[in-house]
Amino acid sequence: MLPEPRINCRAVYGLGCERGPYLPFAGTRGHNVPLEPPAYLELLTIENREAAASTETGRRVLAQEAAGGGLFSWCVLVDDLEASPSRSSTTRPHKAMAPCGAGAA
Repeated sequence: MLPEPRINCRAVYGLGCERGPYLPFAGTRGHNVPLEPPAYLELLTIENREAAASTETGRRVLAQEAAGGGLFSWCVLVDDLEASPSRSSTTRPHKAMAPCGAGAA
């Protein structure tokens, strides 16, 4: 088992890390490293392998782990959300879900 992410981040990289929410659709938990607000780095750990294996997103996380880890996905904050997707054919607009469940895409 890997060390607790917040302890590992502090010991290895000198970065603080806050435990984030459990993501049942992927069987993972987010761990957030605060950067220059509003930016942060989110690290994912697999908390429930059975749940992860049961969904497409979870299987992608498991496959990334099996490949040795690395960048899973990324997102950016833009000033003009309507104009941004038209600049790239690979951009997908997405709404983040608030902890209360509001705003799901």
